[in-house]
Amino acid sequence: MKKYIVSALAASTMAFATAAMAADLPAHDYAPQPAAPYAPQISAYNWTGFYAGINGGLTTGGFTSGGSSLIGTGTGGAIGGTLGYNYQMGQFVVGAEGDYDFQNFAATRTIGATTYRGRVNQLGTARLRLGYALDQVLLYGTGGLAFGYEHYNVAGPVTGSADGFHAGWALGAGLEYAFTPNISAKAEYLYTSLSPSTEFGGTAAAVRTGAGLSNIRFGLNYKF
Repeated sequence: MKKYIVSALAASTMAFATAAMAADLPAHDYAPQPAAPYAPQISAYNWTGFYAGINGGLTTGGFTSGGSSLIGTGTGGAIGGTLGYNYQMGQFVVGAEGDYDFQNFAATRTIGATTYRGRVNQLGTARLRLGYALDQVLLYGTGGLAFGYEHYNVAGPVTGSADGFHAGWALGAGLEYAFTPNISAKAEYLYTSLSPSTEFGGTAAAVRTGAGLSNIRFGLNYKF
């Protein structure tokens, strides 16, 4: 009987000691950590890629020689197509662009008894572009080569006509905005100078003239 009593006392003592030790251990805080706030991923627009589009606008200027308006000034409209490629590095964008427009620019001037009429029927450029991108907005400058098809008429003591392509240069700036990953619209100013040439040479109506044109254009492009 004594054996059972001693065993029971020993078991009770061990249980009590274990409970006391557990009570003395430091409590652990298992409170859940707050979730990180949601941060939406916003990716900036990338201008890199080939594109094609249409453009059109208003043309003003005149037929000049050495900076003077020799055959008068005029206005006209233009519409045509555009092809180009952009490459973006950080916020800087470099690219090449070409366009070809049909024009109806014309000007007339009478000098003495002779009346001259000049027209630019077609105008094209091949240019470089350098821009700075602010996400979907691109600010750029542009410059390069230009060529145009000019047509001249003379009436008076001498009558006749002359036409042909003439080369020159173009310089301008613009702003382009991307509405979607593929579609963008632009507005630009482009000054085009076509080199002077001598028309009606060997006659009393001989004249040396070129063309200086200011083009305000709007365009719509699709990026592939």
